[in-house]
Amino acid sequence: MRSQWNILAMNMVMFKKRTESLESRRSITWLGLKAIIYQKKFWHLPNSLNEVIGNVPIDPYTGKSYVYSKLPDGFIIYGVGSDGKDDGGNPETDIVWNCKM
Repeated sequence: MRSQWNILAMNMVMFKKRTESLESRRSITWLGLKAIIYQKKFWHLPNSLNEVIGNVPIDPYTGKSYVYSKLPDGFIIYGVGSDGKDDGGNPETDIVWNCKM
């Protein structure tokens, strides 16, 4: 019986990790699309995600806002990913939307 509980617990942990990853990807994609719409409407990129939407979704891995930075040729939005470390928008470890305009 104990091994069945261990299997259930492992499955719950895996489900939580997968849900966090999907939620983070969905939120970052949504924010990226909102930033593009903002740029098309006002002819410039927003200075922060708060300009795009007042209540910015929270990164499930950190409990903080997603990172947004304007770049010379677009913008980047990212969350830290499952390792919980900010790797500066590294697409191998962070969950990243990098948009060139």
